[in-house]
Amino acid sequence: MTTVRNFIRRFTLPFVLLFALLIVPVTYAVNDLTGLIPTSYAQQVFDELVNMILPVGVALLFGFGFIFTPKGFKKAFGAGIAIFLYYILCSVVFVVMAIANPDTVWQSPPNILLGLLSMIGIGIREEVLFRGIVTNTLALKYAHSTKGIWLTLLLSGVLFGGVHMFNVFSGVTVTGALVQSLGAAGVGIIFTAIYLRSGNLWFLVLTHAIVDFLGLFESTFLVS
Repeated sequence: MTTVRNFIRRFTLPFVLLFALLIVPVTYAVNDLTGLIPTSYAQQVFDELVNMILPVGVALLFGFGFIFTPKGFKKAFGAGIAIFLYYILCSVVFVVMAIANPDTVWQSPPNILLGLLSMIGIGIREEVLFRGIVTNTLALKYAHSTKGIWLTLLLSGVLFGGVHMFNVFSGVTVTGALVQSLGAAGVGIIFTAIYLRSGNLWFLVLTHAIVDFLGLFESTFLVS
């Protein structure tokens, strides 16, 4: 384990760049292999469960198992309360507007539950990958000075935003994917700052799930 960490510390930038470029195609490949369950909502949850195996395994392999401990939650909440409450408020507004609209048709309760579970799964997977692995890899080498912390923040956020360009392969337009990438980069920088301040991953998993709830609200919880 020490040898692995010494290796990634020596080749930090090539490692995180290659890691970010490869992880999304691997995720798509796993989704193709698991696309055997007829119910799309159940398949999505199953895909997320399978896709969590890789980041958790890699984190343990690289000696980052400490990211799964619940310590620092209060500190994370204190650092991220503004963004947390903002997304909670937006979520409440979305739900109230949907309830008030007489034309709204909701998915069935089982599908709504599965949709919520899949978003939690996405939050766990992406936070383990980008805050747990990428951020810790960068911080291990660079976060020992103010400039190094800024480098860690910016690079982690840019990589998190950049991988969203892969959404063009799932039917999103280039312009749409670019907008998603820019938004994700901004959120990624904020999330990284909260993580470096607190060391708590679970607050970010929860907040990430709320962000996805907003972004996927209509397509997941309403019948189009």
